[in-house]
Amino acid sequence: MPSENEVQPSFEESLARLEKIVEQLETGENSLAESLQLFEEGIKLVRLCNERLAAAELRIRQLTEMPDGTVSAVPFAVTPELGVQNREASTSSKDGGGEGVDE
Repeated sequence: MPSENEVQPSFEESLARLEKIVEQLETGENSLAESLQLFEEGIKLVRLCNERLAAAELRIRQLTEMPDGTVSAVPFAVTPELGVQNREASTSSKDGGGEGVDE
């Protein structure tokens, strides 16, 4: 993963690179070392994509799910160490809340 000072690729760029890695691995023309390097890069990209999707899902939930049925935005903070966190302790949702996003 890039250091704090490096710019991370967008979700779309990560997904496009991941697709190219899969294509390369499927050819079977790479050495074992190259395949392992591509696999490692792919795993990092999958994790990055999952983090971005989790952040988007949280934002959608915060915008749409309020206990009283109203639609409202709740601010959230993104931290490099912990990912996305709600600035408030927690937000209840109609489906019982408390469910997390698997990484």
